[in-house]
Amino acid sequence: MDTNKTFRHSRQRERILDYVKEAKNHPTADMIYEKMRKEFPSISLGTVYRNLQMLSSNGTIHKITTDSGADRFDGDIRTHSHFRCDECGKIYDMEYVVSPDFPRTEHHITSQMINYRGICIDCLNETEINSNCY
Repeated sequence: MDTNKTFRHSRQRERILDYVKEAKNHPTADMIYEKMRKEFPSISLGTVYRNLQMLSSNGTIHKITTDSGADRFDGDIRTHSHFRCDECGKIYDMEYVVSPDFPRTEHHITSQMINYRGICIDCLNETEINSNCY
């Protein structure tokens, strides 16, 4: 499905989309901007922001709003959850599991997003290693 057909074709937008889809680290706009500057030296941060806004508004990518930092972007638009580490700030994909207690509703739900926060296994292991050194 071509969700960009109502918008003028843009090589920059196409590369931004490709990068977000390939990235597994859920990049911020600044991270995407730094990557795009290598290919498009005259690209502005505003152009990156406008394209990310357009791509997330039309459902081509997901915007992940965080309460403690910059928005992150995910090119994987299938239904899934995210885990954000409170220590290192990394965001990981998690499979979405429907609970048997999932509330039934007469509403027409078009999307959902469940996000988890905590400490990732890498940071837990690092804490354990450091605590064993004392």
